[in-house]
Amino acid sequence: MTSLNRKIGAWTGEKRLPELLSVQYGLKLQEVEPVEGVLKLYTNEGIYVLKRVPKEMTEYLYLLIELAEHTPFVTVPIHTIRNKPYFDGFCHRYCLLSWTDTYSPRSFQHVTDWIAATEAIADLHAQTRNFKEKKNYKLIQKDHTWKIEWEKDYKQIEIFNVAARYTPNPTPLDHHWLKAAAYTTGLVESIIQHYEKLNGDEAWQNSYALGKVCHGNLHRKNILFDQQNQIKFIDWNQVRLDSRMYDLTKWIWYAYGKTGSLPMMKQILQRYHQNVPIQESEFTLMYLRSLYPEQLIHTLKLAYHEGSDNSKDWGSKMKQIMEQEKQKVDVLKQLMPQIEENFVVQIPLVTWIHQ
Repeated sequence: MTSLNRKIGAWTGEKRLPELLSVQYGLKLQEVEPVEGVLKLYTNEGIYVLKRVPKEMTEYLYLLIELAEHTPFVTVPIHTIRNKPYFDGFCHRYCLLSWTDTYSPRSFQHVTDWIAATEAIADLHAQTRNFKEKKNYKLIQKDHTWKIEWEKDYKQIEIFNVAARYTPNPTPLDHHWLKAAAYTTGLVESIIQHYEKLNGDEAWQNSYALGKVCHGNLHRKNILFDQQNQIKFIDWNQVRLDSRMYDLTKWIWYAYGKTGSLPMMKQILQRYHQNVPIQESEFTLMYLRSLYPEQLIHTLKLAYHEGSDNSKDWGSKMKQIMEQEKQKVDVLKQLMPQIEENFVVQIPLVTWIHQ
């Protein structure tokens, strides 16, 4: 076994990767380097990226191939000699992508970076307005309308509540969750009721018609710029067919998390609106999605479904997330009136949250 094989095997467990690349792509591997969770491959035909693909997410590769017909923001996997966008190793499944030194991430320390990225996100949504998938992507096609998703989560919350209340050996996670359970349950219930009252399904359908594809995981490392300020989005593992407000809501909160700036959130919304107008009902969708404790529920699912021997860490994590949720509500109390004024819209609020 060569030193290259041993090095790759130590990183990935895939000791025969050079041979696999030769068989699947006709490439001769010369050197390899781990970069941000992927492998940078130096071959006889240039530089490539090797990315591990969970088997249950293989179908997202086919969706990306379809998306590339609608938007230039997608990097398409390179097909194998047998014309497949992935190949199976002895340990994992992989896809091969082109490597380009002309695109790189930025620090987002300048307003211009936020604005350029926001314009690209708006363009992505607009370009996928007429997208129609050729097959039913079961793992990627999310529940149409948010109500179904939220009702499933509400039932899960009730189960976690019972589990924490009646366990004979409560953990720090149980204690922290029970402190937050009543508020969280009431919040999710209010969001669902508010969504129903305001014809949320209809608003969702109208928004979905204006942009069907959401990247799902927008942050600075997944947004690459070239010297002409052209952008590529990478890491599409969380791509979803959904209202564009899913992406935009997460993007403004990511910006707030990085800058702590309400004006930055408003500026992002204004620039997006200039590129692709936001409907009044979409601002309500954005408000409810902002209010929804998605990170908290995700953490609960991980903790109670997967379990953990180190329950103190889960308890600390829960406490931290609850503090973030309270901060988010405080920001919304300031942000929503400013949005109503700036965009001349009326956003029906969940009354008890804003008292």
